[in-house]
Amino acid sequence: MCAHLVTLRPSAPSGSRQSMTGVLEDISSSGACLQVETAVATGAPMTLVIGRHSFPGTVRYCIFRETGYFIGLQFDTGIRWSRDQVVPEHLLDPSEIKAKTRQDSAPRRNKH
Repeated sequence: MCAHLVTLRPSAPSGSRQSMTGVLEDISSSGACLQVETAVATGAPMTLVIGRHSFPGTVRYCIFRETGYFIGLQFDTGIRWSRDQVVPEHLLDPSEIKAKTRQDSAPRRNKH
């Protein structure tokens, strides 16, 4: 989970469709979830741009929730995201929270 401003642009020349700014809500090696202000057609080829890195893919879903549209972008075959390429701001890895929680909840022994 994260919160990072990114650019989403059409991958195919489609004429009037312009790039849009969105909030990267979640990212994995094979795709991302973004919040945007306008609806995007399911199946549309789009490219996620984070800094100088581009991740082309296809919109798999677009749903409206209280604060905007949430889209799921599946990266194209052969396109993978990793922390080695770019780390979004405010990236939160749930596995790191679980590990810390286990450490914090381990019984402590008192030395007498």
